[in-house]
Amino acid sequence: MSLFLFETFTPLNGGLLGSAPAIFAASTTDDEAALTKPGYINDLYERKQVKELDWIFINYANKQSNLFLVKNIAKEKDPPSIQLVKMIDSKPPTPPPH
Repeated sequence: MSLFLFETFTPLNGGLLGSAPAIFAASTTDDEAALTKPGYINDLYERKQVKELDWIFINYANKQSNLFLVKNIAKEKDPPSIQLVKMIDSKPPTPPPH
């Protein structure tokens, strides 16, 4: 995968590698299925631009927007397989019974 998957990629805070999670904002025309595919942001991880447990607010296909967590889903001795995990359910809550 290429670093240029995102049209924009901007840090929102100054988190240090190995410390508190950093927060980013990004935009892409890719859909949610592509965003959450394992390995989608491996380049960013390998270049140490993101680390596990960082947060990325992403505007993506069809004017959707959500918060994603950076997660390494690889087994212990395997190379990294970084996945974005959607953190907010965009469905409205079920109304209470009457």
